[in-house]
Amino acid sequence: MSYTEQENVTENALWHSKRVHTVVVFALGMLAVLLLVQVLSGLKAYRYIGSGVEPSNVLVVSGEGEVFAVPDRAMFTASFEVEGETASGVQDELSGYVDALTATLKGEGVEESDIRTTGYNLQPKYVWVEEVCTPGTLCQRNNRVQDGFTATQEVEIKIKDIDTASSMLEKVAASEGVKGVSSVQFTIDDEDALAREARNKAIEDAKTQARELAKELGVGLVRIVRFTEDSGGYSIPMLARAEFDMAASGEVMQKNALPTGENRVGSSVQIVYEIR
Repeated sequence: MSYTEQENVTENALWHSKRVHTVVVFALGMLAVLLLVQVLSGLKAYRYIGSGVEPSNVLVVSGEGEVFAVPDRAMFTASFEVEGETASGVQDELSGYVDALTATLKGEGVEESDIRTTGYNLQPKYVWVEEVCTPGTLCQRNNRVQDGFTATQEVEIKIKDIDTASSMLEKVAASEGVKGVSSVQFTIDDEDALAREARNKAIEDAKTQARELAKELGVGLVRIVRFTEDSGGYSIPMLARAEFDMAASGEVMQKNALPTGENRVGSSVQIVYEIR
């Protein structure tokens, strides 16, 4: 073999060796990437495996929180009742009373969106009549006879300026066609903000208890594995109630004082900690 041929063989061997080396390096690199992906996937899956199973070594604490606030809204219901010979007649009369009250309220600054019907009823009105079978003798049975119609309507009114609640109640009670005003209650406009504040206090109360108990028991708090809040954890009760009864003359017979007081917003939570 000549020198030139030997040189070519050597170059070919070197090129082949470099190509094999590159392929091997590439394969090893791909294998390493694949193994890394599998490891990361396994670690990620490890975080969720058994996550729905609560550990046996846990510490359960409950917390309470409450917030008090002065109401800034008032709501009450005006009731109407009309009787007449025809259905259309009583409906028209009732509609006239409600429209007049709505106009009065809007004139006092109440928004139309704060005036809404919460109940409406139209039904026949009956009377019982004893039949005379023979002159001077009554039959042994009574007959129910229709005697016109009765229409009723309940209108809920929200007063955003609570300082005017008492005067607005008096105006509504004195309005034509109003038979009574009831269900007076005082609320807070931004209830959600108060609910969040009460919940935060309840959570802090539970966390404080957990830290104290863990210290007394000589254990460590690992993580929170469950949190629950009482769905009925807060309410804003009606702290004042007033009723206006209308006399036959349409005058106000009784007016109770309207102290608003304070409304309570409460929250109750439970936190479960894993311990070690």
